[in-house]
Amino acid sequence: MNLVDIFSKTLSDYNKSSFDWVNSIVTNATMQVGLYIVGILLMLEIAKIYERVNSSNSGVVTLKMFQAIAWQAALAGIMVALWPYLFQFLMLIGIGFVKLIAHFAGSTLDLVNPPSVDAPKNVLDGLAGLASLVVNPGNALSYGLAFAVAFVVQLVAYVMIWVIIILRFFQLYVLFALGPIPMSSFASEEHRQIGITYIKKTLAYIFQPAVIMIVMGVYSFLSKIAIDMGDALGMLTGHDGLVALTKSIVFAVVFIIILWQTHRISSNQFGV
Repeated sequence: MNLVDIFSKTLSDYNKSSFDWVNSIVTNATMQVGLYIVGILLMLEIAKIYERVNSSNSGVVTLKMFQAIAWQAALAGIMVALWPYLFQFLMLIGIGFVKLIAHFAGSTLDLVNPPSVDAPKNVLDGLAGLASLVVNPGNALSYGLAFAVAFVVQLVAYVMIWVIIILRFFQLYVLFALGPIPMSSFASEEHRQIGITYIKKTLAYIFQPAVIMIVMGVYSFLSKIAIDMGDALGMLTGHDGLVALTKSIVFAVVFIIILWQTHRISSNQFGV
């Protein structure tokens, strides 16, 4: 699984049929509903003006009072009408961030992270290492079992990455489809925070891959194990090898937990 390629996909790249259908919903349904809501909110804003006039301005209505409403109407209309372009622009920012991280990530994005094996310095050390596997079968079995558990946990994390990817794109399709409705809130000074929060939530999903990549990078260094085949006897008869693999299992479990929290971490970056 090439995470960079997947995380660099737009909604159209991921599934063009779904994107075309959602885009038609935006154009023919939610955008029109959003414009209707803009009109309703503007009427409420005008009603507030007359209410304030009757209570504090002796019933005199001035043109200046409608300047703010004109600005709100223009802003809301632009946000609703241009929502598809705004969404695509935000997606491109997130994709650019992913590519910048990937440029410096190297091999840290390899999810399954097996131990690195250092070759013995000479033939005798290698033979001694092989002999130790025969002399200490119990310790060797424990060592192998610990490694197998760590490997299985990493495979679980691999499956979780797929689940998160599918869930993220699913959420983005829904957010894109419904976007014009919360964008209409910019027509009201009182309710515009709805639209701002919606954009922040969209950004949280868009930037989630960058958070995942950073988590994977940190995990790749913390969980790395090196096995010196020239010192296999010391690794297997001592507790250092098992301790190292136990730490690998713990890090893998923590990695799974953090993966589920990547959306929350991303949301925190935008205050939602």
